[in-house]
Amino acid sequence: MSTATAAAVVYPRVSYEARRAHFTNTLATQLLDLIIAKQSNLCVSADLTKAADVLQLADQVGPYICMLKTHADIIEDFDAKFVEALQKLAGKHGFLIFEDRKFADIGNTVQHQYAHGVHKIADWAHVVNAHTLPGEGIISGLKAGDGLGQQYRTPHDVLVKDGCDVIIVGRGIYKPGRDPVAEAKRYQKAGWDAYLASLAAAAGRK
Repeated sequence: MSTATAAAVVYPRVSYEARRAHFTNTLATQLLDLIIAKQSNLCVSADLTKAADVLQLADQVGPYICMLKTHADIIEDFDAKFVEALQKLAGKHGFLIFEDRKFADIGNTVQHQYAHGVHKIADWAHVVNAHTLPGEGIISGLKAGDGLGQQYRTPHDVLVKDGCDVIIVGRGIYKPGRDPVAEAKRYQKAGWDAYLASLAAAAGRK
C-alpha cells in the first residue's frame, strides 16, 4: 500500500478465528492460535540490556502476551545460555519471540546477518523485521518480515482506528515503580477489549 495517500485505508475488522481459517503460513497460524487461546494481542518490548533482566521480564509477563520483542544487539551479556533460557520460557508460557532487528542491507548480506554472526537470529527468533528501502531483495534474503512501528498509540487507536492486530508496549509495563505482572494483565485486557470493540464497529458498518 502506498504511503503517499493522505490517510491510511483501514479495512473492516475480521475476527482472528475467521482469518485463521484462510491462512496457510505456519507462523501466521501459530501466532493467531496463541492470540485466540490466550485472548491476548499484547507484545511486550523488552528493551533491556542484561540477559537476566530480559529473562525475568519474560517469565513475569509470559502468561499474558502473544509475543516478546527483543533487541539482541543491546544485550551486553548475550550468549547461547540466554537463548536457550528464553526459548524455554517461550515454550512454558506460550509466546513467540520477535527480534526487532530492522535489517536494512542487500538480500545476501541480510541472509548472513540473519543466520550467522554472533546472534544467529534464525536459530531462535520466530519473527524478525526489515526496512523495505533496500528493495524486495531484503525480503527474499529473510523470507520473513514485519512492518510494526514504535510510535505510542492507545490500544483503542491501534486496534480500532488503525486496524492493527497486535499492540506493542515497552517501558509502560516494566519501568521503575510498576508491577510488570499487573501492567501486563491490564494491557492484555485493554488490547482484547479494543479488538472486541473493533469487531463491533465493523458489524455496525455492515
